[in-house]
Amino acid sequence: MFLSRNNSVLKYFNLIIVNLSILLFLIIIVELFMGSWFKKEKYTSKIRAPRNVDLIKNISVKYPSEKSFIRYTIDKYGFRGDYGEIKDINILAVGGSTTDQINVSNDETWTSILQNHFLSQGKIVNIANAGIMGQSSFGHINNFKNWFNTIEDLQPDYIIYYIGINDFYRMEPFKQQDEFEGNTFYKFKVWFASNSIFFDLYMIIQSWYHAKKNELDHASQYLYHNFTTNNWDISPLITDIYSINLDSYLLEYGRRLDILHEKTKDFGSKAIFVSQSKRGRYEFVDGKLLGRPDAGYFEGKKINGIDYYNLQREINNVTKKTAEKNGDLYVDLFNEIDFDLRSDFYDTQHVTPAGSKKIADFLFKKLKDLY
Repeated sequence: MFLSRNNSVLKYFNLIIVNLSILLFLIIIVELFMGSWFKKEKYTSKIRAPRNVDLIKNISVKYPSEKSFIRYTIDKYGFRGDYGEIKDINILAVGGSTTDQINVSNDETWTSILQNHFLSQGKIVNIANAGIMGQSSFGHINNFKNWFNTIEDLQPDYIIYYIGINDFYRMEPFKQQDEFEGNTFYKFKVWFASNSIFFDLYMIIQSWYHAKKNELDHASQYLYHNFTTNNWDISPLITDIYSINLDSYLLEYGRRLDILHEKTKDFGSKAIFVSQSKRGRYEFVDGKLLGRPDAGYFEGKKINGIDYYNLQREINNVTKKTAEKNGDLYVDLFNEIDFDLRSDFYDTQHVTPAGSKKIADFLFKKLKDLY
């Protein structure tokens, strides 16, 4: 009886070992064929920017439109846009999903419309869109060493940073990569991350979770059918926003902007900072600020749309002050543009083609004299 039981346990143990061995073998096969281990072109070897993407997307449930499908493309360098050759790029637009605009066609992104505005004035100003979904100022800084510097002949006159939303939840200090580069484990991690398809999958899942948690993802359907603000809050939930460790957050954010300024300057370009916000979380009605009742959490405290507006305003104030201190151009889209939530947005932060045009029109008025 005892021997029989041992043989049964051993049998199951061997079965587990065999199955794990088969699984490991399959993982290695998938890695070798789906990863980047043997690819010669690695323009984005450390920044996991999408490359060589050509999609036809159904946007019929995203927002009202005369067309049901749009084309979304990214070239081998990780850029969107009809900018000619790399050496022809005059302006590089950097940001998150509100720059990337995955649910807007190639010719209706704000970067494409802005380029056409210059062309309509007889000015050839080529704009490349380097937006990456979910990327914050942490990623913008790392873009230089891990992405932009790997692209030969990339020398834009200006880099536009459409910034603010994805930094809202980033409290931790930024650590320069140079602090780690002598570390053997760090070198292995970079080498593995640069090639592994499973690391890509892990990053996609992690980004999706972070975006879902903080409402940074794209809504599955249009949010503004039968839109009303009747049930929105008229008062903030947090009376003193500086009671939630905001000072240290703003200090770290300002430091990252200083680093971005230096990185841009060293790259031979000039920085343009453009403020933004999750506009769909608040609305001004007859001069009165109203906010969605549930706008998530900040530092563990529940906030509504009015709290969000107050917090984002402070973040954008730091962007303004830091840009002015460093001699960079600051464009206050947050305060100056007049959006219509029903026509310009399909969720709380991502714009429709109408909203995209409104951003491009606004930016052109501010930037038209650069060339």
